[in-house]
Amino acid sequence: MLHTFLFLFIYVYGALHSVFKHPSIIFCVYQCVFFFNPAERWWGSNIPDVSYSFYIACILLVLTLKTMLDKNSINNRLSNPIILTLFLFLIVFALVYTRAVFPERHMEQLEYFFKACIIVTCAYLLANTVQKVKWYIQAYIVGAFYLSFYAYQIGRNSGARVHGIGVLDNNDSNSVAASLIPAAILALHFLFHEKHLLKRLYYAAACLFIANALVLINSRGAMLGLVLGGGYYLFKIYGSGKVIKYARTQALGLVFVAIIGGIYVADDSAIDRFSSIFEQSSTNVEVESGATRTHFWKAAIDMSKDYPLGLGYRGFNAYSDFYIPKEVNTGRKRSRSVHSSWFEALSEVGYIGLGTLLILVFLSIKLSNAVKRYFESVADSSSYLMIVAIQGGLVANYIAMTFISRMRSETFLWLLLFVAALYDVTKRLQDEKKSESSNPKI
Repeated sequence: MLHTFLFLFIYVYGALHSVFKHPSIIFCVYQCVFFFNPAERWWGSNIPDVSYSFYIACILLVLTLKTMLDKNSINNRLSNPIILTLFLFLIVFALVYTRAVFPERHMEQLEYFFKACIIVTCAYLLANTVQKVKWYIQAYIVGAFYLSFYAYQIGRNSGARVHGIGVLDNNDSNSVAASLIPAAILALHFLFHEKHLLKRLYYAAACLFIANALVLINSRGAMLGLVLGGGYYLFKIYGSGKVIKYARTQALGLVFVAIIGGIYVADDSAIDRFSSIFEQSSTNVEVESGATRTHFWKAAIDMSKDYPLGLGYRGFNAYSDFYIPKEVNTGRKRSRSVHSSWFEALSEVGYIGLGTLLILVFLSIKLSNAVKRYFESVADSSSYLMIVAIQGGLVANYIAMTFISRMRSETFLWLLLFVAALYDVTKRLQDEKKSESSNPKI
């Protein structure tokens, strides 16, 4: 009953609040629906069986159009490099339809990807202040916190892992874990830099439950992403003495909290599974060693030589039997996923698609660094640390993408959205500052 009430409260209150006060809140509602995903929850039978995300997306589109038509509204530019490149990637994915091995399934995924791009673009257009981006980030944490609590209640229900807690765009446990890791780093950021005690306690609980969910799901790629992404965030804080007071002390404090939290939630199963990622001796897929996945990646490279324009959705799965060496034990079947977003892109959308995806990665780094430099120049330590946390989330996401096929995942698009919106906001602030200096008031 509590789950149902919480979902309906967020859904109804958020929708009304966005219509009558802050339009950008509607994307926050969508983020929560993404993680609550009532169609896949045991409590979903308590509410009408309708597409809750569809109605929220429709409201988001209407509010975006209304805001853009308002002459007094300040809107972000559609010419943002990340937004343009994202739609270029969408076009490339659409064009591959003519070569897709599974055209019907490719078209279905194209529709999902198109909707995700439209939703992200609308949310980007509404996020015309730093505060609104912060709301998006906090909604991300709320959704991840809920799903982590749900995983805690369900517990491991499939051997040493949790299954059946899928999010809106994917039911795979590894992808669910990957969608949680940036939220963990962002929650850690707010834990140490919020001033209110109750809010700090909330973010501490969020960090603990998200970390526990990652342990329960037992995704090695996600765990590695969390360690490296979190490490990047802490390293950047440690070296930010010019912007942050007591930077080294805060960084060491965060390290201490992370270590204590890791020790508290980790168990033998998680430790054994995480350590197996570094194994290079076994080629048995049932053991899931690092050596096995490298065979899949090499097969994707060989496949790309024969199909440089890609084979569409699940193209690697269709032809993997012809490219994975016969001596490699792939378990119960020879049709396997490539287990890497980069090689997923190579096999599905070819060299052009992979190049476009890498441009998105490059732009996320370049533009976030530009945002970071601006906040450093104006001595806005709070916003500076927030963009550093977003960069940590990006690092964690890219590490996870190396081991998990999720090149079109929505949480990846959200991270790009955060960077794109903050870049546009800070660029507008810079232009306003230059205009004021060139035209001083008399």
